[in-house]
Amino acid sequence: MLLLGYTASAQSFNPVTHITGTQVIGGVNVGVNKINDPSNLTYFCGTGPYWIGNSLSASPDNGYEFTFSEPVKMVRFRIAASDTGEKISFQINDTNYYLTSNNISPYYCAIIGNNGNSVATNGVLSFINGGENNTTVTIASVINKVSVKNVVNQNGSVFSFDFVVDTTALIRNFTDDTLCIGDTIHVSYDVTGTYASNNVFSFELSDRFGNFTSPVVLGTQAGMTGNTFKGVIPSSVPSGDAYRVRILSNHPADTSLADTIPITIGHPPVFYAYNSGPGCEGDTVKIGVMSFSHLSDCVWNGPAFIPNLKAQHITLNEAKMSDAGKYVVKVIDYGCVAYDSTTLQMHTNPVKAISINNSPLCEGDTLKLSSHVDSAGAINVWHGLNGKQYIADNVVISNAKVADTGYYILITTFNGCTAKDTTYVVVKPMPVPAMTATEPCEGGELILHSGDSTRKTIFNWTGPNGFSCSVKDTLIRNATLNLSGEYVLAINADGCVAIDTVYALVKPIPAKPDVSTNSPVCEGDNLILSTNNAVSGINYSWAGPAGYNSSKSSGSITKVTLSASGLYYVAADLNGCYSYDTTSVTIKHTPFVPQLSSNSPLKEGQDLHLTLKSVEDGVGYTWKGPLDFSSLLTNADVPKVTKANAGTYVMTAVKEGCTSISSLDVVVADADEPDYVTLYPNPNNGNFSLKGYLNYNGQVKLRIVSATGQTVYNDEVAVVKGKVLINVNLKDNLASGVYTLQLKSDVKDFDLPFVVDRNK
Repeated sequence: MLLLGYTASAQSFNPVTHITGTQVIGGVNVGVNKINDPSNLTYFCGTGPYWIGNSLSASPDNGYEFTFSEPVKMVRFRIAASDTGEKISFQINDTNYYLTSNNISPYYCAIIGNNGNSVATNGVLSFINGGENNTTVTIASVINKVSVKNVVNQNGSVFSFDFVVDTTALIRNFTDDTLCIGDTIHVSYDVTGTYASNNVFSFELSDRFGNFTSPVVLGTQAGMTGNTFKGVIPSSVPSGDAYRVRILSNHPADTSLADTIPITIGHPPVFYAYNSGPGCEGDTVKIGVMSFSHLSDCVWNGPAFIPNLKAQHITLNEAKMSDAGKYVVKVIDYGCVAYDSTTLQMHTNPVKAISINNSPLCEGDTLKLSSHVDSAGAINVWHGLNGKQYIADNVVISNAKVADTGYYILITTFNGCTAKDTTYVVVKPMPVPAMTATEPCEGGELILHSGDSTRKTIFNWTGPNGFSCSVKDTLIRNATLNLSGEYVLAINADGCVAIDTVYALVKPIPAKPDVSTNSPVCEGDNLILSTNNAVSGINYSWAGPAGYNSSKSSGSITKVTLSASGLYYVAADLNGCYSYDTTSVTIKHTPFVPQLSSNSPLKEGQDLHLTLKSVEDGVGYTWKGPLDFSSLLTNADVPKVTKANAGTYVMTAVKEGCTSISSLDVVVADADEPDYVTLYPNPNNGNFSLKGYLNYNGQVKLRIVSATGQTVYNDEVAVVKGKVLINVNLKDNLASGVYTLQLKSDVKDFDLPFVVDRNK
């Protein structure tokens, strides 16, 4: 079996006598205790037999308990006599042991013989027939305690007991657990059992985590019995706090359990002691060990420490002069110890300079920083805003800004120690006038605006004609021209004063326009609009009905229409100041141009019929023609015309003094003249008629030629029963101008000049 990791070689059985108490057998203390008062015999096979259940009246669970100071690897019970029906149970280390046939073998006793009628039933030993059955029960395990009891009692059982001791090595009372490389380690050990004469023990050291995967061999030592091993810790072993040792043997071969006590092994520390001095009173000072190797502990002694203070780095807050002196540290890496020291110097602080300044100031003023009460030889450094520094007792900063407002720190330095004072500077913002003034017209509102948004501000305005005001912004209604001029504003913001000026202009209003027109006028006439008092440098603008507008002082509307009737406005503008006038215009209706027709051409002796195609209410019409012809009829006749009646007949339409005139030409041919053609009206707007007589029936060619000789129209006209009567409508195709209509037949050609006026 293994004991602390050791395996024994084969050993003989050691018999145990029936004496109650403790016996030393094979180097092991063996205890024998009775259970419920069993008996013993001396005349059966073996030495010192035990008897359990020795009568029917005996308790069925009596027996014996055997204990061992060191675990044994095997126990044996040789039962020399038992009756049929007996049952025996076993316990190993206080736990029921489940017996099998592998644990049972025959036992020959010269006195009893060898019957061997026993079996394992439900984990216990049972005797099934015959009497005085000889049986051996062997149990192999790591055994510290074994018990045997009679479970079913018929007349008792007699047995002898023996055991086999394990060959082991056991580390005893290990205390050499704090070491440094190069130190000697002492391992004391005992053995149980018997080692061979050529046995060699090896002593191994684990890694720093307690593992033996790659152990370090500290040395070997030959022997059969317990002894003490001395070995040296090699320098290759790293620092650690969980090392363990174990022992190996080779005859018999065995590996012990590692000792349960962890071993700490260190290296000579590589380090130095330091301090952050020299320090000044009230400073934070650090004292410590700067290490270049593993450390397990640092122990300090010094003026500011309690004795044997353990720490690697120590901070002294608000250090005192009494903290100065020598500090000694003991640096430990497990079993390795080294010492170092460091001396802390302390200096007293200089007298604090008192910092003052000349604020509050206004932007642009000069800031003065001053120090008072100083140590002789001290250096003063002012620390301003944004990291600025000034090395001087007194500092002058010109053109101070609001951004210079804040805390200024005065650092007084002497012998490396400092004193500090602060002073707060206030730079007030200057008001920022952004003055504006409106440019009103006479009678309008003059507005003066300061443009400043500073709070707690006092305003004072002064201006022309003794103007004075104390508000931020002001308004003057019904402004007059004498208010034009320079206005001065003084703004006082918390004692900081800014002055600015602005020029205000009150603009004059131009004279009211004096307008006239030629109204009333007739439709189609020209309307004249006039400003009688127009002045150079003043802008005039007209507006009227039907979207009329003009930017001239006077204007006209040609060929005026009825929609031009109404109210016309004129504005006079001088630098954005206006005066206005209006005038009413009346446009009278002009009668429509009479649409006339006749039965021309005629031959002498025929009756002329003059016709007005449409009559307009309220209009008077008058015909005039050759031979002093006159008629007030809308439709008039001239009987039995002669060639003297040929010519132009004019109709005049009159309404409220407005006149329209139209005319037509009448052709009278000789009674025997067969061919003639007339074109009317002439002039026209491109829409006209042809009428005439030809001594011909059939198609004739019609062509219109422009004044430049370009053909602008071609057609053919039918002559039926010698008459030509057609209408040509080219109103949207002919431009204004002079044209010739050419009519060609097989009997005669006609060239008829005419005028196109697109405005008709």
